[in-house]
Amino acid sequence: SGNLVHGAVGGAGEFGHISVAMDAELCYECKHNHGCLTTFASGTGLAWRAEQLRRTGMLPADSRLNRKGIGAADVAQAAEAGDPHAGQLLDQAARALGTAVLTLVHTLNPEVIAFGGSVIQKIEPLWEGLQRITHAGCMPQMADSFKLVRVPEGDRECVLGAAALVWEA
Repeated sequence: SGNLVHGAVGGAGEFGHISVAMDAELCYECKHNHGCLTTFASGTGLAWRAEQLRRTGMLPADSRLNRKGIGAADVAQAAEAGDPHAGQLLDQAARALGTAVLTLVHTLNPEVIAFGGSVIQKIEPLWEGLQRITHAGCMPQMADSFKLVRVPEGDRECVLGAAALVWEA
């Protein structure tokens, strides 16, 4: 209809709180839901998951992730250097994001899904994994009907999305 959807209480579009892993830990952010996308695929989520591995003793002493203060960029660098735990975190992030995107594709059948933020902009294995997983998991009749695009970094992501809705109206 071309109208921006706000939801009953203004909560429409909380994409980061789509559950992508029902048996996963409680979301560090909302503290109400298990397996939220943000826990797996946001920069803060990647850092949080790396810290959980460190705190629970799941990392070998020589892991690049085995220190305090790890960020998403550190996870990406460790994965690039061959750290299997970091690689697994990025793989889980791509699968979680792909699962959430497939939910949107199969529910709303959009033409374009735009991604903003530094994690998707700067961590190429995450972007490549997302594309591979999304297109492989999509219903065949929809596989070529949508594009995944990265929008330029900055404060404009939300404005661009709203402008696209207005432009179509």
